[in-house]
Amino acid sequence: MQMISSWTTYYVPGEGNGWGNNINIPAFDIDGKNLAPGETFSFWGSVGPFTEERGFMYGGAIINGRSTQGVAIGGGVCSTSTTIFNAALRAGLQMGIRLNHFYYIDRYPDGLDATVSIIDDWAQDMTFVNDTDNPIVVRGFGGNGSVTFQIWSVPLNRSVVITPAVTSNHRRAGDTTVVDSSMAPGTAKRVEYPHDGHDVSRSRLVYDAAGNLLHDDYYFSSYATVTGITLVGPAPAAAEPEPPADG
Repeated sequence: MQMISSWTTYYVPGEGNGWGNNINIPAFDIDGKNLAPGETFSFWGSVGPFTEERGFMYGGAIINGRSTQGVAIGGGVCSTSTTIFNAALRAGLQMGIRLNHFYYIDRYPDGLDATVSIIDDWAQDMTFVNDTDNPIVVRGFGGNGSVTFQIWSVPLNRSVVITPAVTSNHRRAGDTTVVDSSMAPGTAKRVEYPHDGHDVSRSRLVYDAAGNLLHDDYYFSSYATVTGITLVGPAPAAAEPEPPADG
């Protein structure tokens, strides 16, 4: 066995990802995962339950096109799914289900992110298939500010070509302020950063040792434009004018 691919995502631990717990715990769940020839990897089928008892926290999520905090247990887990997607992609394996985020997040390769979520009885998964003749092993490593996945196998002797991102339909995001009467006068709080929108196309070609084409994948992602929002407190009350002096 040898490592045939690896990918690392760097992030800032914070409230939005449960101070890293929501990224690292799924990586530990997946670490050591074995896939037999022909077996499909499912992200949701490979991680344990997302409960507070296991250390997961309520973090950030994109809901109805807006960033929200503290509403989704396991928020931030997409750093984990995107990382293993990129590791499997570069191993030359057969890829399956993948969906880009609503808006572009610049810690991910443009057009090669993979969001996951569960809402009620509906799930967005990320999958790939061990389309080789030998078992493969997935290693997962979580740390303070990074998550890494490695794919291990006997030598596959596959060549993987991932084309550069070709972007189009660029759209500039605006920024606005909204008065929040519950805030103290003169204060401000950023609740949404502006995100420029664009479309991006990328391809992946995988060849065997003899130069035969095994996979020809095309990925198209359309990232939405998101207007930035800063909440501000009401304007301070105007000072009462001084009464005129006598005389």
